[in-house]
Amino acid sequence: MRYIFLISFILLFSGCLSYELSREEYCEKAWRWDLECALNFTLSDQEITKVRFLAESLRGKDCFESSWNVLKWTEKNIDYDYEKAQLPSPTIITRGREVIVQNPERAYQTPLETVELRRGICGDYAILIAALLTDLGCKPYLVRLEFEGEEAGHLAAAILMDQYYILDQKLPPMDFGSYYKKWLREGKRIEMGYIYENGTLVEKISSAEMLKFDYRFSDSDLRLLEENLKEILKQRLREDEGIPHGYWEYSTLRITFQNYAELYTPAFLEEIAGEIAEEILEELEKSGEEWKAFKLELKQSSSNIIAELQLAR
Repeated sequence: MRYIFLISFILLFSGCLSYELSREEYCEKAWRWDLECALNFTLSDQEITKVRFLAESLRGKDCFESSWNVLKWTEKNIDYDYEKAQLPSPTIITRGREVIVQNPERAYQTPLETVELRRGICGDYAILIAALLTDLGCKPYLVRLEFEGEEAGHLAAAILMDQYYILDQKLPPMDFGSYYKKWLREGKRIEMGYIYENGTLVEKISSAEMLKFDYRFSDSDLRLLEENLKEILKQRLREDEGIPHGYWEYSTLRITFQNYAELYTPAFLEEIAGEIAEEILEELEKSGEEWKAFKLELKQSSSNIIAELQLAR
């Protein structure tokens, strides 16, 4: 009788185990709210293909230029969803094969959903950027941050080339050191970063390790950036170091690029020069004036870069 009871107990227990969720079944039901499941689902080939039309329009000559283009498009076309950000974080409860989600409104979006909605929060930005980079043949990563003294974390995309560069909603891409200081200026201190590849945690990075990657902007960087900027502007105007002499009218345009000296990385020299040139030319177009020649000087003021342009005709 004892053996019969034991066998019955084993069979009953085995029957209970058969009703537990497998990882695949769990992710099918919970990917909208579970980070690792969400990354595997939203960055699948099927979902990435749905934004290929956009990715192709952002293709650059290499992954540096492509990642810049992706981040620039995202900044200009996707709005931060403050209403969604204020929603309480979801809680996932499993009971046998059942998945119950409390506060399900705050959910991860697919890349296409973010493009169509034109809004999202940090995770939605990161997933969209990673999807676009993947379709462009550039290997993306996701970085989850924990902050000292705070429950809420943050998610950003990253790309690994000569080192990791963070692509977090707005230009420019940043090395880990600049990224750490960016958050510090906003009153948050990063405690730890977790780097994911295809939904799998592959690396942890502490704040001390982040600061080892902080590039120090130098005077030679400033001069090199200035030379690149001049070459771009010379496509529209004639460079003349003699300004203001020999011209009947001249003017000065001064634009400050906030924290660009802190955020600068030489890997993106050409893209940063192009971005500064684009803003200068936009300001000239707004003025409605036709200028023939220019003289340019870049200056550094603390963490800022100042472009001072003398114009003449």
